[in-house]
Amino acid sequence: MGTRVRGAWGVFEDARPAAAMVVAEFIFSALQIFNKLALDDGMDVRVLVAYRPMFGAAFLCPVAFFIERITINQNLLVLAMKLTNSTTIVTALCNLTPQSTFIVAILSRSMGISFISYFLK
Repeated sequence: MGTRVRGAWGVFEDARPAAAMVVAEFIFSALQIFNKLALDDGMDVRVLVAYRPMFGAAFLCPVAFFIERITINQNLLVLAMKLTNSTTIVTALCNLTPQSTFIVAILSRSMGISFISYFLK
């Protein structure tokens, strides 16, 4: 019927995903600039490619530790590697994480499935 008047906060809430993408693009651009500066300074390409994941992990591991605190998936993966003789089985079962998460979400009723509405579209 009538249009709802939203305040300035509602506009900011709608713009959060776009703002996050802009920030991500700025960070990616800064990373590319630092890579170019390192290459121009004489760093070997193979060394840069090897160092990038190491520095990324060195930065992200403390951030993940303080923000998430619970990393049950990785803990279970490492425990499974320790308890089994074959890392192939553990690696194959690691790919089942999304499916098992979906099954647990259905069993805990935090997500529902409506097959009838899916097939009647």
